[in-house]
Amino acid sequence: MSISDAKRLKITNKYFSKKLILIDRDGVLNLKNDKHRYVRNFKELKINYSFLEKYKKNLRNKLIICITNQAGVSTGDLNIRSLKKINKEIANKYLEYKIKISDFLVSTHHFKSNHFLRKPSHGLFLKAAQKYKFILDKTYYIGDDIRDIEASYRAKTKCLYIGKKSINHSLKIKYKNTLISKPI
Repeated sequence: MSISDAKRLKITNKYFSKKLILIDRDGVLNLKNDKHRYVRNFKELKINYSFLEKYKKNLRNKLIICITNQAGVSTGDLNIRSLKKINKEIANKYLEYKIKISDFLVSTHHFKSNHFLRKPSHGLFLKAAQKYKFILDKTYYIGDDIRDIEASYRAKTKCLYIGKKSINHSLKIKYKNTLISKPI
């Protein structure tokens, strides 16, 4: 991204002019399954209307990309077809509020895996930045888990933490680019 000539300036401006928000799925877009580790079907899917109502104005007219771990695929609790249907249903529900979720970038790796694409690693953040041409340190990620904060920190994005667990003082210092919201 050099601005040494008019053509490159135009390309560089595209990177800086994105109105984009990265967002977690379970616990943010939808509620976590209280009876099982994973949301496995439509019956278990519950949209997080508290989050939706609180942040809908901030999410409209933005490019929304969901970055999520879905280990249920690797554990056999969920298949890819069901995962895609669930994601589509979430996108449709948010569209009813004029919020368009443009993409779901998903790690299906096992929760015991240290795969680069699985949060707390930041592989999917890099993949999103490459695919959608944006600058990570000019971007926000909304998450509800310490893994979300860590992945955001590693990717150099700012993070809005909306989780229920309190963050201790030393982690607040480490994750200085994290805004901590009251749980919703």
